[in-house]
Amino acid sequence: MKDKNSCEMSEKAKSNSKPPARNNVIGKEKIRLVTQDLIRDLIVPKTEPNLYPAVMEKSDLKRLHNQAKVITTKDRLDMLEQAEALKNQEMKESMARKAEIKKYEKQREKGAKLTE
Repeated sequence: MKDKNSCEMSEKAKSNSKPPARNNVIGKEKIRLVTQDLIRDLIVPKTEPNLYPAVMEKSDLKRLHNQAKVITTKDRLDMLEQAEALKNQEMKESMARKAEIKKYEKQREKGAKLTE
């Protein structure tokens, strides 16, 4: 009985030691190259060119890149703060230009000739 059990165990060990053959590349031609020191499975590349290559315009590529970006709530808040800061800066510059124009207008009125 020991011989029979030991024989069964060795068969189980043999079956467990070999990994199942897996074909990871589907639809590709594979050849087996046997040399003196090793055996290799090679994938043969296609000789025909791709009939429908992925060619797109630069604007489409930019649009896809922009759509691929994930905007988090922190990024949105940062963008809103930047937009508000830019708006405030432009408003301050506009007020400064307006004050300067009013100053020149007052100087022009003071120096105007009197008409009768």
